[in-house]
Amino acid sequence: MEPTSVARTPWHQAVSRIQTIYHPFLTWLGLSSGMLLMCTALWANGPMLRYTLKGHKDVVNSIAITRDGKILASGTDDGLITLWDLANGKNIGTLAGHKGPVRCLAFQRGGKLLASGSSDCTIKLWNIFTQKLTATLKGHKPAVHSLSFSPDGKTLASGGQDSTIRLWDVGTGKNSTTLKGPEDVGWSVAFSPDGKLLASSGDGTIKLWDTATWEKIATLDGSLVIHIAFGPDGKKLAAGCYGHDSPIRAWDLSKTKLIAAFPLDSPRYLTSIAFSPDGRTLAVSEGGLFYVSLWDVKTGKAISRLKGHKDVVTSVAFSPDGKFLASGSGDKTVKIWDTSEIVKENKASDKRREKRPSKPDLGAPLTPEEDAECREDVYQGVGIGQVRVGGNPKRAVILTKSLENAYKKKPLATLQLLLDIVKGGRPADAVSAAAFAVALADNPFGATTIASPLPKSDDEVELTEVGRPRKELIARVKRLISKVKKGLRSRQRDCGS
Repeated sequence: MEPTSVARTPWHQAVSRIQTIYHPFLTWLGLSSGMLLMCTALWANGPMLRYTLKGHKDVVNSIAITRDGKILASGTDDGLITLWDLANGKNIGTLAGHKGPVRCLAFQRGGKLLASGSSDCTIKLWNIFTQKLTATLKGHKPAVHSLSFSPDGKTLASGGQDSTIRLWDVGTGKNSTTLKGPEDVGWSVAFSPDGKLLASSGDGTIKLWDTATWEKIATLDGSLVIHIAFGPDGKKLAAGCYGHDSPIRAWDLSKTKLIAAFPLDSPRYLTSIAFSPDGRTLAVSEGGLFYVSLWDVKTGKAISRLKGHKDVVTSVAFSPDGKFLASGSGDKTVKIWDTSEIVKENKASDKRREKRPSKPDLGAPLTPEEDAECREDVYQGVGIGQVRVGGNPKRAVILTKSLENAYKKKPLATLQLLLDIVKGGRPADAVSAAAFAVALADNPFGATTIASPLPKSDDEVELTEVGRPRKELIARVKRLISKVKKGLRSRQRDCGS
């Protein structure tokens, strides 16, 4: 095992030189090499290289990590699978049996099995504790490109170059179901975390299958998709696409809607893609490049590039706790990168966000229920009553829960509803709506109730009947909407990532 390397950036190189030249002086100051390295880690931009797993005799095509994060498996072009102890980086076994390159690997969740797919058209199941072959599954012709275990570990999905997706009963080793499609359907397969969906890629699309019936329920446009991955909550799906200006793409599966497309410096195909366990970061390896890119899922911005490989990066995988990332390469190595600082920063960001008020939705309309409840409060005059202001009884508005809750979630839609009532409602309703608008717009987020005098006197209802003040009320509410819109946009920027 190669010792931990930090000579990745100019900072690291500079510190290395300082350690070599000025070591006696640093010792006299009481600054140890370890302390200096710690400072360097904080200065460095992005994750550090923990160590490199060496010993492969051929290109590393695929890697997989056990659910407990203790064992990493790597598959190579010579048909071998190597098992590594991630606690110390030692080789703990080699599995031989394939007659062609190992293209894909998958660990059974919480189980003892490792599945391997190969260009020899077979899938092999291995007991990782005894390191013995337990079954060979045959059916694909030619190569097997992708594997995924269902969350309960009872079903294995495989995608092959023969335009089929095969579902295997892990207990019996039988091919229980075969899903057929157009050319190249089986480039990549993945079960959702809850096991209710299976995603498959090929023929320029991504297909979603209901695992209860194996019926196709949705199709997503993705051009040629080499690799797909579900987010940890199962609500998002990411894909590495070929032929797009933005080859990293993500969908909201609840709406089957494309929600993000990340551009690269030049159009490339992605060889591997993986979500971090918290769903905040995407790790991708690009065809022809020697580094791993990390992307912020929310902002679509690149976080870091992990450089150190001497050949193309073929595969990436996060540890279950997200504290390290593994990358396999054509340089016959697997590198382990420390991503714990990203995890810490994400947690700190979450805490900061929790302390901020929730961000209101500027564009969402009121639901029919919210609209009806708010209108009822206005029409019935709920919240309008007598209070004493400055010793004199005056009409005032006290916010109702319906209006207050609607405004907190959808401020502009709520004010627009009130403006509509001011414009076309009965005179009394117009005055009530204007009063509510003033109270809401002047109410800081988080307040539960507010009492505010009406903009004009009780005589306003009579004046409104002859049409004079209604124009003034309309103008007043419009100004409020403009003011609130401006404030909310500024507030959204403050609440951003």
